[in-house]
Amino acid sequence: MDMGIKGRKAIVCAASRFAARARSLWDWDEALFCLGMVEYDVTNHHPHPPGFPVYIAMAKLARLFTGDDFGAFQSLNLLAGMLVLPAVYLLARELGLRSETAVVAGGLFAFFPNVWFFGGTAFSDVPSIVIAVFAAVFLFRGAESRREYFIGTLLLALAIGIRPQNFLVGLFPGIIATLRRPLRDVLAALVVGVFVSGLAFGAAVHATGTLDAFMTTVRGHSEYIARVD
Repeated sequence: MDMGIKGRKAIVCAASRFAARARSLWDWDEALFCLGMVEYDVTNHHPHPPGFPVYIAMAKLARLFTGDDFGAFQSLNLLAGMLVLPAVYLLARELGLRSETAVVAGGLFAFFPNVWFFGGTAFSDVPSIVIAVFAAVFLFRGAESRREYFIGTLLLALAIGIRPQNFLVGLFPGIIATLRRPLRDVLAALVVGVFVSGLAFGAAVHATGTLDAFMTTVRGHSEYIARVD
């Protein structure tokens, strides 16, 4: 497929994200994220467990360029929404799909109603999955490239810092790349991954108060999610 055609499709997809921008908070979770910007405390669900520390940190940076907390989160989602199609396209190519098929896959994913809708809100879903998908892309490439192996590891650690379950997204490509890397690279990548994700949740625990309070809240919320939500 001609690069110009693919570029135009990506531009159209990116422009469509503006049509999904919400004018105000829609869901209680968005309010909890905004409260986390004011006074971070997972025990009070500011934000809800497990605290989404990387997402909050990204929003604090974005807040320097926006007029309010909701706008900070929304700007992150808008940017992530613009990158959905390229992320899925690159992953599909790494999995061996033809260019045409990869574009279709990216387009379908980008225009799923929930992906499009959440891309204009203050939820963590779209930034989380986009970073996780890019992590998988770079980890697949990391089987042949030391630099991209470390980039993938860093991106996966950041994705875990938003949602710990993103570890499962990067597990398979991470294993493939790790089996092809020398031991020194594997150990260095392990240090990077543990340090970044540990720093993120360590900061969440510190801001919340104590490890016991943090873990008690996380376990209680996990039980609620499993039994009720």
